Amino acid sequence: SGPLSIYFKNILDALWMNSFRADAFADGVNLANSSLATFANMIQFSAADAHTTLIQVFQLLGDEFARTLQPGYRVPDKASEYQGYLCSAMQPTFVKLSGRITAEDLGNLVELVLASFKQRVAVYDEGVLAMSGLIMASGRFFQPHMEKFGPYLVYALKNTEDVTLCRVAVGCVGDIARALEELVAGYLNQIMPVLMEILRNTETDRELKLIIITTLGDLGMATGGAFLPYLHDVLEMLKSAAQLSVELKANDDPDLVWYVQRLKESIIDAYVSLVYGVKVAQDTAIMDFYLPDIFKFIEYLCEGELDISQEFLKNIVGLIGDMGDLYGNRVKELLMQPFVKRVVGILDKATNRECKHVAAWTSNIIKKAIACLHNTFL
Repeated sequence: SGPLSIYFKNILDALWMNSFRADAFADGVNLANSSLATFANMIQFSAADAHTTLIQVFQLLGDEFARTLQPGYRVPDKASEYQGYLCSAMQPTFVKLSGRITAEDLGNLVELVLASFKQRVAVYDEGVLAMSGLIMASGRFFQPHMEKFGPYLVYALKNTEDVTLCRVAVGCVGDIARALEELVAGYLNQIMPVLMEILRNTETDRELKLIIITTLGDLGMATGGAFLPYLHDVLEMLKSAAQLSVELKANDDPDLVWYVQRLKESIIDAYVSLVYGVKVAQDTAIMDFYLPDIFKFIEYLCEGELDISQEFLKNIVGLIGDMGDLYGNRVKELLMQPFVKRVVGILDKATNRECKHVAAWTSNIIKKAIACLHNTFL
């Protein structure tokens, strides 16, 4: 229960009524947008006891969205706007109802959103966001709908001029990887060339590139051996990105300081995911060549007084442990470098239990590798 639980349904009812008032777009004030945005926030942060109301909201949103596709919508000339507003409220509703959406409802909702793409002859970011909500809520059960949704997603990915749409589409790819897991392998040949092309484009929005780097890791983790044909190009890209993060001098530019730090974090996240994928694939041949570069990058990150977050340090130490676990005594010389012992020791001093666990696990992996007691599959 939450502080607004007893008022939750009444507030939603009032916001819904405001969204469709006759003066919702009067005098340059978009009351519909404001009301439905607040409606969506109420749903996103609703307490567990709101479940019964959310079921009603789920039906309400679906029915209203279907009406926007029909001629003579109740708010003339505003059907497209309402489609976007409704999709923004649908996404958190779907997520809240994860595991509870029936196959029939899932199919109907997919068809509704795709129908809006066709009607508008365009893919819009709120629609893709709603699809992401369905994907997160339905997991592997979304797979039968990928054939229909896939072309629209690829279109959105290619539309780099619309940065917002492209960002949402890349995020959707990450949601698909986590939801479908190994089932996403069948779509790599459609998705990977587009993502790599975006990264190669020097004009691409740099924050979009950060999202793509993390998403590539998600795909590698989910698909294992199916990702190996793309692994070389991805590792080359990460090597270049790591070098860029070293060379960029942020100075007093707070935006650049933020970007450089996020770039470093995204690279480490991607390496963690890719190492896991390689372990699943049981084929380290491609990654072997890049191990010295990965350790060199980690050494750079750990120089000096370690002005990084505890969470980031935990991820770095976890990556060291993952590589030690995967390669065993084959990387013992890399694991014996002084900076490795130093960063593991620093993390071990953390008060956070999870951090101490990662430090202890990595330390144990290193000891096994150095003692040549670790068995590898090669």
